[in-house]
Amino acid sequence: MAAYNADYMGWDFNGPLARGYPEITTAYRMLSRSALRGRPLRFARLFFRAQPRSWRLVMKDRQHELAEIFSRDVLEGEDYGFISDYMENHPIEDTHANRLLRRMGRIGKKLDARIDEDAGDVVRELYDGGTENFVYSSSFVPIIEGSLRRNNLREYFTDVVANDIRHNGRGKVYDYARNEDGSFRPGAFKVNPLDKSETFRKSLGKMNMPLTGERTAYIGDAEPDRRILTAPMVEFPFIAPNASKEFKERCRDENRDAVILESIRDLPRHLRNERKLFSYAGQ
Repeated sequence: MAAYNADYMGWDFNGPLARGYPEITTAYRMLSRSALRGRPLRFARLFFRAQPRSWRLVMKDRQHELAEIFSRDVLEGEDYGFISDYMENHPIEDTHANRLLRRMGRIGKKLDARIDEDAGDVVRELYDGGTENFVYSSSFVPIIEGSLRRNNLREYFTDVVANDIRHNGRGKVYDYARNEDGSFRPGAFKVNPLDKSETFRKSLGKMNMPLTGERTAYIGDAEPDRRILTAPMVEFPFIAPNASKEFKERCRDENRDAVILESIRDLPRHLRNERKLFSYAGQ
């Protein structure tokens, strides 16, 4: 018999699992590579266009919009083999540059690419109790997969659903979800970084989980997660401890049953309660 009420536990990647945004460190790796390989035009695009736009979004706490810049300006046209190898085999979070950047106060928190140790312990505990962990994120599959493998956590997740990175058959990354005019290709699956609820139920179906969200939990920490937590789209909605005060208050106003965690380690305790924790509309 499972130790927890939830059969499935969904994790947002940036925030609840990864403390900050490894995409930022990865983007700088692409920048330095373009300089080392003698690609001045690509270096100029990254340094003078993508970098200032990205930092403006970071300073305004609009990190969820960075995914579009990362996909369009940083990844597209890059060598797929290099990205795949770099994501999985290089410890982004342990580089000298990343350790220095983490000391930059408020900005440093965004650049902290490490997996949260407490979250890792909770993932293992839920797995041992029979709960299936999965990641649902607007980040990118190789970043998530690589981070989990480097931290010996991948085996504890049933699936990772996020934005994919593909190549055009000649080894160059392309945006498989959009046409050249920017419109979405019919049937292409892409997690919207502004509102992840749009494809959440479709993702549950891809993983053969109940489309109603019954017996399913999810933890998020920012506006793109809000409708998943407040609609609600899951039976057990959790708000991460690192979420902003404003986000916590808004979620609580819209769904009194959402649990605002004081510590990530409290999550298993909430799921161990014998009583049914939340009223559930089953939308």
